[in-house]
Amino acid sequence: MLLALPGAMLNAQNQVEVKSLENSDVLMQYACVDEAGNPIELLAALKVSVNQKECDVHGVPLYLKSTEKKEYKRPKLYCWNTVLRCWQKSVEVQKSSAMGNPVYTAKVKCPGIYAFFDAGVNNAEKGVIISMPSRCSIRSVQLVQQAPAYSTFWEGKGTNEVKIPFGPLQYDALLDIRWEEDGTLHQSKFLCGVLTKVDAAPDGQYRILEIKPGKSIEFQSTQFTNNTQ
Repeated sequence: MLLALPGAMLNAQNQVEVKSLENSDVLMQYACVDEAGNPIELLAALKVSVNQKECDVHGVPLYLKSTEKKEYKRPKLYCWNTVLRCWQKSVEVQKSSAMGNPVYTAKVKCPGIYAFFDAGVNNAEKGVIISMPSRCSIRSVQLVQQAPAYSTFWEGKGTNEVKIPFGPLQYDALLDIRWEEDGTLHQSKFLCGVLTKVDAAPDGQYRILEIKPGKSIEFQSTQFTNNTQ
């Protein structure tokens, strides 16, 4: 289990406020890519607010720790860049130990959306290729996965094939795609596990998600709803 702990919910001067964010919400709003467009694994995210016009001089420490004795490869703190729409490296992360478990700390002074990412994951695949029949033109893509936590977004006036960066793909990754076909705009959701084989990762290559409109099985939320009646 992963815990993201603000160093202080409100500092002594009542100037800096820190709020933990749910990973599921962050994944739906922010793509998990760095400045170079590389996929990075989300560990935990926080929102820092500064109740003054300038950044706080003293700042506040943010903590990342695991209740398991797990060593992350290379955890780093990033800040969301709203203009470039990517995560940029922020301050350095310091490592320590508490009760035998690793703890990572970083001190921030300015407001923003911050997140700890594990940037040292050795990803055997470049990303995914989303492929549709030649009569289709892809307009937008949202690909979200909860564990390990990755997300990516794409929008444009594309062709029937789009390449996007992504981490190691799991069966339950959810693809939300919009495309134009014969002058009509369509939108569907698919579980990636029904579009490709996820048991063996391609070595340094892209994984292909092939969509056949009208034939590929679409995602239904009721598939994951427990019937308690």
